Amino acid sequence: MAPIVIPKVFTKKQCESIISFHSDWSKTIGTISTGKKDSSFRQCVTYTPPSTDHVPKWLGNEILKTIVFINERTYNFDLGDGEFELVLLRYDLRGHYEPHIDIGHLGLELRRKISLSLILNNSYKGGELKFLGITQSELKLKTEMGDMIMFPSYLTHKVEPVTSGVRWALVGWILGNKHFR
Repeated sequence: MAPIVIPKVFTKKQCESIISFHSDWSKTIGTISTGKKDSSFRQCVTYTPPSTDHVPKWLGNEILKTIVFINERTYNFDLGDGEFELVLLRYDLRGHYEPHIDIGHLGLELRRKISLSLILNNSYKGGELKFLGITQSELKLKTEMGDMIMFPSYLTHKVEPVTSGVRWALVGWILGNKHFR
């Protein structure tokens, strides 16, 4: 199953609003799910909402509506009650994320079914989201501000180093009640 780009899910104004959430969300630098900091593997700043109450309804509703629509037509995963997690990522100069999958090895990660990446700005170079193992080579997706990329959480992907500017993305995972059904 391949990733899907849904163009212009959010407007420029909405993307700017999403970026502004970073001032109210918890900040961590370079941490991965194990709590280990390793800038050779992941170099970015992560902003996590303190609770789902800090995710505006308009944002959660639009993401869920888009995911459900694509899932029904493409992936057909059992998404349970539509529970999701979101984080805001800021990739500064040389920020990157080496090849990984999102299903992880701990707790909720095992229930991750569909991953999403919402591109929030265009004022950077580099920072491409690439998928490995889908074709004979890497698959690099061309995206613009407001585009949402959706893919099964078991696909190997990476973020190339940012070569200028700052890359902002909202990433998330839709959780199912059971691991892959």
